[in-house]
Amino acid sequence: MSVTQGDVFETFEQYDLPKPNQAIVVKKCVELCNKYELSADNLANKCELIIYNKQDGKGISLKDLLILEKKVKQQWEARQTKYRIPQTPARMRKPLEMNLENLTNMDMLSQALNVKAEKPSDSFITPIKDVNFKRRRIETPSFGASPSILASPASESFKSRPNIGKSVHTYNRELKASKSGMKLNVEIPVNIDNPFEGRFRYMYDEVYEKSENLNSITSYLMRRLEEDISSREETKKNEEIEFSPVNFPAQKSVFIAGRVVCDAEGKLNAQSVLLEGDRATSAGNSIRLDISKLESYALFPGQVGIDELLFLVVTLTRQVVALQGLNSTGQCFVASKAFQPKCPAPRNPSVDELQDDTKSLQSRPTSVMIASGPFTTSDNMLYWPLNALLECVEEKQPDVLVLAGPFVDSAHRDVCMGNLDLTFEAQYEAVMHTIEQKLAASPTRVLVLPSLNDVHHHNVFPQPPAPAKSTTNIEYLPNPASFKINDINFGIVNSDILMHMSKQEISRRAPGDKLNRLARLSSHLISQRSFYPLYPPVKGANVDHSHYMAFRMIKRPDVLITPGDLRYFAQTSADKKSVCVNPGHLSKGTSGGTYAMLTIHNLKEKMSGNAFDRKPAERIRVDIVRI
Repeated sequence: MSVTQGDVFETFEQYDLPKPNQAIVVKKCVELCNKYELSADNLANKCELIIYNKQDGKGISLKDLLILEKKVKQQWEARQTKYRIPQTPARMRKPLEMNLENLTNMDMLSQALNVKAEKPSDSFITPIKDVNFKRRRIETPSFGASPSILASPASESFKSRPNIGKSVHTYNRELKASKSGMKLNVEIPVNIDNPFEGRFRYMYDEVYEKSENLNSITSYLMRRLEEDISSREETKKNEEIEFSPVNFPAQKSVFIAGRVVCDAEGKLNAQSVLLEGDRATSAGNSIRLDISKLESYALFPGQVGIDELLFLVVTLTRQVVALQGLNSTGQCFVASKAFQPKCPAPRNPSVDELQDDTKSLQSRPTSVMIASGPFTTSDNMLYWPLNALLECVEEKQPDVLVLAGPFVDSAHRDVCMGNLDLTFEAQYEAVMHTIEQKLAASPTRVLVLPSLNDVHHHNVFPQPPAPAKSTTNIEYLPNPASFKINDINFGIVNSDILMHMSKQEISRRAPGDKLNRLARLSSHLISQRSFYPLYPPVKGANVDHSHYMAFRMIKRPDVLITPGDLRYFAQTSADKKSVCVNPGHLSKGTSGGTYAMLTIHNLKEKMSGNAFDRKPAERIRVDIVRI
């Protein structure tokens, strides 16, 4: 259907764009639509971008359309090339000579054309079924009594992988590890927080809503910073701590707060640091920062913080920071001290509640096994590492098994090439069926967490849990997820946030600082009260800020699990009150990887009153084990 001048005028009016006021411009708009197969809506979208980029308040001009035509023509030619049917080369043979007058019989004509004769009445009817035509069918398999996904035995190269079952890293080695085999049968309390209720809608992320969320987080953390700075010894001499607007000139030392941003696209450097204030205090204004007087720092756009006034941290997060210094001109703030929000204190329940939560620990320690995908090697989809893990579960019988995807990895060769005999959903169901069948007689509770790399699941963060199946020992968690085992609060985020943050960071350590880089990155999540504090997110993270409450860290985790591509580790956070764990991937290329084994011990001290410390970081042993 061709586009007319009336269509162009009507569409421009709907988009609230200035109507073309020259006949030649209108004619060119119609020409572009009809020549390059554009609808009036498509043209209006392209013109809208041009008009907003010009910022002169004028409408589209002929010069703009001529520039646009070059781009549209390239796109149109690319589409034609993509969908063009390749021509078959002519056969090198003598053309067939025939006299149609002598071929009056239809069978003779069919024989000459080397095709099967059909009745005239049937040639115009689509056949319902042809028994000679075989089409490859992709169906969800009906699983039998034995799981079929692990039917093939492991290859000799996988069986001969080095260091099978060896512990490659241990945290709190002085604590005893959980014993393998049958254990005293006790009830382990497991409580799961699921923020997803009802329908989960995404791709409704509006700019206004995103801005409101960022401002609310900034204001909330500024209030926490104000309380923290007022309680410090070096600032108690100040009568009252009050944040000034970031761009307000001052001849004396003042405090300002906001989030650090970069003044341009690209990686942050010491000359491109800006501080953006909130709306209430600074009306959303920003100011350039001079951080040359700060002795040490670790930078990536978004945060400035300091640990005991010795270690400055600047991150590309929504992290709110406070700075003390001079702003004599209102154009540049010279920072002399920097503050970041403290990690929230661990929650201490009442004595009665804690006794209920730790009742099973009085009999024996609780064991938790954590493994992160991919669960199959890169050269096939036979899931040998998963089979080896399930054999370890049958042997060690942990109380809880946490499995973090991907289960059907979108980056796997067979998935990319379309070599699967099942649909993605059916492949995932086959894996879940395998786990259920293998652990049917095991008392282990299984918690399943999706991944952004799961090709069968919603590729958005936060992720809703997978649909629950009719099973008794498998529970499905969202991503990120919070749950409690005994009195220990767990938090897990399966988006490789540490890798995303580390790619933005530049750092210089202070003399005598021994804080590990991985522990520092993990501590950012706790201090920012967010499972994904990075803003703007990296490409491919697909963060939907309309659901930002689903990845806020409501409770401080005693164990923070961050699976990803960085090296496995198990360490305490910056304030020594949480354990941060990366179990590594269960498979590495064509060989096996690692998983984590946690042992939770009971409190050593007796509980009295409400002023007691659970000391979770001192009661948990972590072993990183080679599969």
